[in-house]
Amino acid sequence: MKIIILFIIAISLVKCATSEEWSGHVYPNRGNLAVSRTIGTFESLERCRDEAESELIEMNALHRGDYECGLNCVYDNPYYTMVCEKTSK
Repeated sequence: MKIIILFIIAISLVKCATSEEWSGHVYPNRGNLAVSRTIGTFESLERCRDEAESELIEMNALHRGDYECGLNCVYDNPYYTMVCEKTSK
């Protein structure tokens, strides 16, 4: 019984260690990246991309805007800048 419990715990830890969380950000004007909107977090890069493109369409900014998806992002104090393991479009 102890072996089964240890096995379940080990699998849970591995799953947590390899989980992905993608943060989405859209920029209504790709020429001004100081203006952005956070659109949420997603379990996959593909979902983040889809939501970012949908948000740009809703903002009527698909052709003039841009977006970015960041993997496992955290805010770095004291400057409150976001640091991500990886960013992608």
